[in-house]
Amino acid sequence: MISAIGYIYCDTYVKGIKRQPEQKWQPRYTQEEWQQIEIERNSEQFVKETAQEFETETVAEPSNSIEEETQTELETEVETKYTEYDFELLARVIEAEAGGESDYHKLCVGTVVMNRVASDKYPDTIEGVIYQPGQYQCVTNSHINKEPSESSYEAAESILDGRRMFRSSVVYQAEFIQGKVVEKVGNTYFCEDED
Repeated sequence: MISAIGYIYCDTYVKGIKRQPEQKWQPRYTQEEWQQIEIERNSEQFVKETAQEFETETVAEPSNSIEEETQTELETEVETKYTEYDFELLARVIEAEAGGESDYHKLCVGTVVMNRVASDKYPDTIEGVIYQPGQYQCVTNSHINKEPSESSYEAAESILDGRRMFRSSVVYQAEFIQGKVVEKVGNTYFCEDED
């Protein structure tokens, strides 16, 4: 349930962006273009390891701490069903939670939002998850109003395109441990729901 103030605010504007639920979000890049961006941003070693796979248009995501056996599960295609408003909100929460951090950290934050959307324990919309009382400090301290950087928009787009950094049970992120730690990125613990 969204607080009355949060509901009124998010139902009208997010820093000058009028909500238009009927307007469908459209990806900025094709899947092939995302693969090229991914390759260009990573080290030469990653490029060498994935060059052959890229030629066949099946580039594997860099696993970092993700187990190889779960990689296929994480690389699922998601049908586009999000609005521009969803895209803007996701980019803003990514910026507020990980604005000065790495692209990987931003993708982790976006993954937690979408894992919560998919979970029965949280609201089933991006807006509902972000504005759920007591969940995202950036809502109460107004950091969600900060204009997202290009890399935060790119992370949000990649997440809405279906990219995930963790399995669906990872629904916690904080500077303290909640549940079972899957990975620590910077000062943030990304944790799994143990239920």
